[in-house]
Parts: sequence; structure tokens; C-alpha cells
Amino acid sequence: MREVSYGLARTTLGDLFVASTERGVCMIDLEPYSLRWMDHLTGSTIRRDHKAVEPVTEQVVAYLAGQLRSFTCEVDLTFASAYAQRVLNELRNVPFGEVTSYGELAARIKSSPRAVGGAVGRNPVPIIVPCHRVLAGDGSLGGFSGGLHRKRALLAIEGHGDLPGGWSSARAPEVERV
Repeated sequence: MREVSYGLARTTLGDLFVASTERGVCMIDLEPYSLRWMDHLTGSTIRRDHKAVEPVTEQVVAYLAGQLRSFTCEVDLTFASAYAQRVLNELRNVPFGEVTSYGELAARIKSSPRAVGGAVGRNPVPIIVPCHRVLAGDGSLGGFSGGLHRKRALLAIEGHGDLPGGWSSARAPEVERV
């Protein structure tokens, strides 16, 4: 049985649900209070402990303020599928300020863009595992499970403002704010 600690953090993107294990941060939910991620933690001991996730939340807040370009916290992707782990670990190689496409990411791991898009869309650790840096093949915004307004904000921090396009996510069906 794994022990998972979680806490909530107020940020400029809204409230975040942050969870970690002894291995590192395992979840960041941009739509907290839904607690939908709890289903993924079946068989784990879950406890609310803001202090345990404070190092992660401090780094996220610093990143959002433009004071941090890379994260030093450990990441635990064991709640993701083996395929998703492969995709997300490759995605972690995309540096601050750079973007890639679903097709480029797929080519690097010898997979299909659609499968990569599915794994990226289910990223359990957005921001730290930078799924916001993945664009559609035509250079437009693409999608983002946390809402396009958040993807635009994250890309703007990294110098990519005003990207065109984008599609709504099933996870974030609200009216997109521009």
C-alpha cells in the first residue's frame, strides 16, 4: 500500500490539488475539489498534509511568477500507464521556452500522434511535466485538459503569447476565457 499526501494551493491559475508519494509529486489537478484523481489512487493510504506538498507548491508558485524555469522536485509517474510514462518522460525533455507538437513527440518515441495526444491529455502532473508545451501540428494551440486559458497563461510565461486555435477539453468543458 502506498501513502499519498495531498494539499491545496492557491495560484494565479486558480486552486491546485497537489499530491505526492515518497517518490515525488504524483498529481497536480488544475480543477481541484473534483477529487477525480482519487480513483487513480485505489489501494493507497491518502492523507491531507499541506506541509508534505509545500516544496512542490512553492516551486509551482515561483514558476507561475516567472521566477523559476525548471523544477527540482522529484516526479512519481507510477499511477500512469507504462505507455503514458514513456510519453511523459520524453515530454520532460522539452525545455522551458520551447514547444513541440504531438507528431514530433510521437516520432521521438516511435508512436502515433493520436496515442501521444491521449497520454499527454491524461498527464497527472501538468506544469511540472510540461504538457502545455505540446502544440498541434500546424503550430496552433491544440488542447489542454486544464482549459485553454491556462495553457495560454503557461505559454505566455515562457514567451509564447497569442498562439492561434485550440480546442476544448472533455476534462475542462467550461467556456474558454481569452
